[in-house]
Amino acid sequence: MAGIGGRLGSVARLAAVRRARDDSAGWRPIIDHVVELTAAATGLPVALASFITADRQAVLGATGVDGVAAGYELPLTVSLCGHVVASDLPMIVADAVADERFTGSDAVRLHGIRGYAGFPVRDDDGSILAVVAVAAHRPVDWSAEQLRCLDHAARVLAALMTGTHAADVAARTNAQRQRAFLHALLECLDTGVAACDEQGRLVLLNRALRDFLTGSEGYEDSPPEQWADLFHVTHPDGRLFAADEMPLVRALCGQTVRSDDQIIPDRRGRPRRYTVNATPITDRDGRRLGAVAAVHDVTDQRRAERFRRCELAVARTLPAATDLEAAGRAVLAAVGETLGWPYAELWLFDPLTDVMRPAAAWTRDGPGLPMPAHLPTGAGLAGVAWTEQQPVWVEDIRAGGLFAADELEQVFERFHRSSRVRDLGIPGTGLGLPASRLIVHRHHGTITLRPTPGGGVTATVRLPLDQPPNGL
Repeated sequence: MAGIGGRLGSVARLAAVRRARDDSAGWRPIIDHVVELTAAATGLPVALASFITADRQAVLGATGVDGVAAGYELPLTVSLCGHVVASDLPMIVADAVADERFTGSDAVRLHGIRGYAGFPVRDDDGSILAVVAVAAHRPVDWSAEQLRCLDHAARVLAALMTGTHAADVAARTNAQRQRAFLHALLECLDTGVAACDEQGRLVLLNRALRDFLTGSEGYEDSPPEQWADLFHVTHPDGRLFAADEMPLVRALCGQTVRSDDQIIPDRRGRPRRYTVNATPITDRDGRRLGAVAAVHDVTDQRRAERFRRCELAVARTLPAATDLEAAGRAVLAAVGETLGWPYAELWLFDPLTDVMRPAAAWTRDGPGLPMPAHLPTGAGLAGVAWTEQQPVWVEDIRAGGLFAADELEQVFERFHRSSRVRDLGIPGTGLGLPASRLIVHRHHGTITLRPTPGGGVTATVRLPLDQPPNGL
């Protein structure tokens, strides 16, 4: 790092660093949590905060780097953090391998660092005491949100380090600033964060968690045995979490939890998949103060992985198929098995008759559904998808019932089939209700239909007790 050592070796700066290190015992336990939150906020695997001396980097807290933790020291020749002090500015590097400033740098060559961002932590006089940084072993296209989170972390650390020299009033002010910065940092995260106290009572759900968790309005002071029911947390196989399985409870018992899979419904009841990391919160004497968990929504990522597996499974089946029907069954089985669907159909367009014809069907268990010999284009799910030339998604074919409200009287006509039944491609010639009405009328009664809340239709038949039936 020849030629840039002026600010690194500044006598005033080094004296400020020594004072901060001497007074660091009270706030050092907090650094690891700030570092963890910084990594979660930026979505990068490596984060660390370090004092920077004239020639060494003294780590205060780190995550994502094997063998590096508080107390670890390394020479600045194998670090990029010294460049932040030397330049007296934040340093944002999209790809260190392609950056001429770091050609031949041991930090890049030995540690494989490519994407890097480091922000200075300053005292009240502007001297740089430390650097908080995040990094990745791949190029990073830095977003404004990531850099804002890193700036928040640097300000939080500055509040911690400079507050130790202030008078009592100033200390309280700095503590308020620290809480405000921490609150702002937590609230700006897209990653969910939850924390509990030493008694296991929930004391924090950040904005990201509150926005999607059903039941979050009443979380304050809720005990662990209520969490799974309160938030409807299940394992991927559908089993409800037991209280002692919850990552936050395990962390409160001293465990460090990584990538625990959960299914939690959002406010619209749609299941979302999350991975949870959790860690205990302890003071400098090792006393447990609570636990914190970071909750990552991986629904889209897992869905993309399933689609990739589905494409691969389909590609593997095609070479072995001997004819169209065999290929269709194999493709449907591959799609159904990888995507978890119980039933699938393949329809092909017949240009000679302008209709859709069934080519194959697959079911996981039991008999399949009846399939009509053909579907007009624009009718049934297959016909609609063909006509519109885009996917058609029906969340629940039972929603709203099979009859529209304005069609309930028409179902008593011979061979009438509702528009919804026709659109879904359900075969048949009607429900036989004309015969039912005839029989009821011959008994001097009435038969009526009305929609049932939540879907379906209720039929009501009224018959007199004192009149004999007409002849049939």
